[in-house]
Amino acid sequence: MAPPFASPTPASSPSSESPPPGSIAAWRIFLRFIGALLAVVIFTYWAAAGANTGFTKDKIALKKTDEVTGIEFVEYQDHFLPGIEFLAAGTGLGLALIAITFFRKKTKHTS
Repeated sequence: MAPPFASPTPASSPSSESPPPGSIAAWRIFLRFIGALLAVVIFTYWAAAGANTGFTKDKIALKKTDEVTGIEFVEYQDHFLPGIEFLAAGTGLGLALIAITFFRKKTKHTS
């Protein structure tokens, strides 16, 4: 039995800064969740907005026909249509957030 004046062991100390070996820190779990959520939200928005495989457009062309002459003409309407680079940037950012959680701080072992 340990004497009542003995200091607690470092493993049982509630003020230890690093989690026990084999566990994941809460900020790593949080960043992985945010990264995955960002990638899914960006993909869902891109797919719902039309899944444009070209570049992002801020105007779309609408073909209309003149009622009197029957001539077709193009009219441009303001409309945001996210392109493939929007999808790549958003998904890449989400995956980068996930990837940085796998890098661990190197600890120095002194002997």
